[in-house]
Amino acid sequence: MTNTRSSVTRRFAHVSAGVTAGLVPAFASAAEGGGMPQFDLSTFPTQFAWLAITFVLLFLAMRQIALPRIADVLEARRNRIDGDLDRAASMKEEAEAALAVYEATVAESIAKAHELKRQMTTEFSKQAAQARSELATRLAEQARVAESLIADEKARSLSGIRDVAVELVRASASKLADIELSDQDAAAAISAVAPEDK
Repeated sequence: MTNTRSSVTRRFAHVSAGVTAGLVPAFASAAEGGGMPQFDLSTFPTQFAWLAITFVLLFLAMRQIALPRIADVLEARRNRIDGDLDRAASMKEEAEAALAVYEATVAESIAKAHELKRQMTTEFSKQAAQARSELATRLAEQARVAESLIADEKARSLSGIRDVAVELVRASASKLADIELSDQDAAAAISAVAPEDK
C-alpha cells in the first residue's frame, strides 16, 4: 500500500511540473504587453505566492485525503481480483476433479454393462442349449414311442390281414374245389405264395 501511495505521489509531481513548464511562454508574452492580465510580470510575485500556497494546499489535500482513498480502492480492487482468480482456480480444480470422477464412473458403468451383457449371453446360450437338449430328448422319446406304436399297429394289421387271407383261402377252397382246409394248411399255402416279412 505504501508503494502505491508513493507511485501516485510521484505521478502527481510530474504532472504539476509539466503544467508549470507550459506556463513560462505565457508569462513571456504577458511581459511584452499583450496577452492575458494574469500573466503580467508586475503582479507575478503575488500570483506566484498564491500559486505556491494553492499548490501546497492541493498537494497536501491530495496526499492526505484523495491519494490514500485511491490507493485503498486500488488495493481493494487488486485483492478482489486476486480472490476471484483464486476462486476461479479452485473451481477449475473442482471441475476437473468432478470430470475425472464422471469419466471414471462412465468407464466403470460401460465395463459393468459389457460384463452383464457377456453374462446374459452366456446364460441365454446355456438355457438355449439346455432347451434344445430337452427338446431333442423329448422328440427322440416321442419318436421311439411312435415307432413302437407303428410297429405294434403294423404287426396287428398284418396279423389281421393274414387271418383274413387264411379264411379267404379256406372259403375259396371249399367253394371252388369242395376241399376243407385247416387253418395251418391255408396259412402254409399263403406263406408259400407270400412269405411273411421279418
